Amino acid sequence: MAAQLGISEHHYRRMETGRRPLSSDAIAGISRTLALHPDEQLALYRWAGRPVPPLLSPITPDVPDDLRDHIDRLPFPAILEGPDFTILAHNRRAARACPWTARPGANVMTDLLLPGEGREQCAQW
Repeated sequence: MAAQLGISEHHYRRMETGRRPLSSDAIAGISRTLALHPDEQLALYRWAGRPVPPLLSPITPDVPDDLRDHIDRLPFPAILEGPDFTILAHNRRAARACPWTARPGANVMTDLLLPGEGREQCAQW
């Protein structure tokens, strides 16, 4: 992989182990080399905390009103996720039980796997 990216093995190992942050160029090279699906590329950019290139930025689909109404009426916490795990809709029970789900841009994968409120709450369960 290092040779494909045009960097030393030492440098690549440091990126792979998290001792060196991934640059946007490195992410683009890794994505090309591994032929990552756009959703996988998006997840990698988010995981690395790098800005997402405009062509990878997801288009948030509109949630139909009847589906929002249904979610709101459910007697338990409920969320609706997009294909990239972004929370598209949630009910008040979900917002009460897991406040991070109500944050604009909340993403189930990144919020539970990366340090932050969602991960801290999950660790306390």
